[in-house]
Amino acid sequence: MTAPTHHEPSKAQARTKRTVMYLRVASRQPGDLAAIESQRAACHELARQHGLSITREYVDVGRSGPHHSGKEA
Repeated sequence: MTAPTHHEPSKAQARTKRTVMYLRVASRQPGDLAAIESQRAACHELARQHGLSITREYVDVGRSGPHHSGKEA
């Protein structure tokens, strides 16, 4: 028996690759919503370019590291 001359993708390979989005801003200032929307649009475009399916979105609108503990930076 001879091997096939071309490679048939397996079911796993034929499935669309999945990914998640992590969107973050470090403060709760005016304009943060626009920053999140800008990140969201960029992630969707990147996913489209790479043939990825976004399955979940995580949004972190919080405080920056040095201010999280209550100490000044």
